[in-house]
Amino acid sequence: MRAILQLLEVEKSVVEGAGAIGFGAIIANTFPELKGKKVVCILCGGNIDSVILGKVIDRALAVECRLVRFKVSITDRVGGLADLCNMLRDLGVCIREVYHDRCFLKSEVFKTQVKCIVETRDEAHAQQLHDALVTRYSKVKWKIPSV
Repeated sequence: MRAILQLLEVEKSVVEGAGAIGFGAIIANTFPELKGKKVVCILCGGNIDSVILGKVIDRALAVECRLVRFKVSITDRVGGLADLCNMLRDLGVCIREVYHDRCFLKSEVFKTQVKCIVETRDEAHAQQLHDALVTRYSKVKWKIPSV
């Protein structure tokens, strides 16, 4: 997934999974003996379904912590959701999805749980977001994808 994403972003090349496997092995440092050497890697197979390509991009972004999801408990009073959105804006985080649940909670009446999927620049930016959420809100569930 990372290989396909990197080829798409850096080289502007669309390559299917089998065609990117050699490049994937190189960027995963599978062959440390090649480090510092000139290496030729043949890329082939641009025949990838657009729906699958979208899924691969999203999963690769999640693995790189550029697409993260979290749940946070916020006040269910006027301005509660706006405060969260303003904090995300101030951090330079792009909101992809927001869902908030008012009914099926075991918490106090004036709280709501917000589930977010957001875009960050990189792992350090995602960590900055996590730290800000934990500092500001008492209940935060952070979901990191398993590799």
